[in-house]
Amino acid sequence: MNAYVLGAGVSKTVGYPVGTELFDEIDKYVRESGNCSDRFDYREDWNALHKWLRENNDPKIVQAYATKNIEHLFTILDFAIQLRSDALSSAFFAKRGSDESTAKAATVDAFDRKIEDHTKYRNILMWALEHYFAWRHEEDCLWKKRKEWDTLRALADRMNPGDVVITFNYDATLERVLLEQKKWSLRDGYGFELVFQQSRHDKTKVPFSKSPVTILHLHGATGWYRRPIFAPDYDLPPKGAGPCQRTHSDLHLWSRIFLWILNF
Repeated sequence: MNAYVLGAGVSKTVGYPVGTELFDEIDKYVRESGNCSDRFDYREDWNALHKWLRENNDPKIVQAYATKNIEHLFTILDFAIQLRSDALSSAFFAKRGSDESTAKAATVDAFDRKIEDHTKYRNILMWALEHYFAWRHEEDCLWKKRKEWDTLRALADRMNPGDVVITFNYDATLERVLLEQKKWSLRDGYGFELVFQQSRHDKTKVPFSKSPVTILHLHGATGWYRRPIFAPDYDLPPKGAGPCQRTHSDLHLWSRIFLWILNF
């Protein structure tokens, strides 16, 4: 068995940005998408996000925005959401009707009002991130035969059953190449078992073979799926098998991005 450790630039050759470039790439994608509106307005809401980040009273947010470090931005915004969740949990388990319960509920309400914009703009940033990677995935379907993919294919050629890849990347480019070579499977290729159904509307189970190679994403990956909440009029892509249930792992924010690897 061999273990491969991959850094953030391994998919750079096929056009993916490294972490420090990601915010600007998403910004470019959103602005070039025109007057679109899905779960947020691409023009008004995206410009409002920039203004909020740039003029924020929290110097940590301003500095993260100045460096365009999307990981730092999400860390700050996620922390606010986690604090809210912890406070809500504490209020829930307090004795109902007690002074303690009343005080904790009031604290949650007050904190909710203070982080309302944190929640709003975190969602906008998340949706933009999701849209960007969905677009990149579709582009990969068109570009997968290009010479730029040869480096990744050469790396995959070296891998044998039992090998493990430890990667710091968020994209699913290596999975696609290994899937193409029948060396990787969605069933347990990420180190834990997943059960899939035929499509969003067809619950017929899809059997996958066990994965010869395991890929361990330390930060999560765009190939992972965690069932998000969609607007009533939003429809998922009709193609590609999807997990029947949410994964049990404590996934990083990147796991919320859904991409359909099987369409590749």
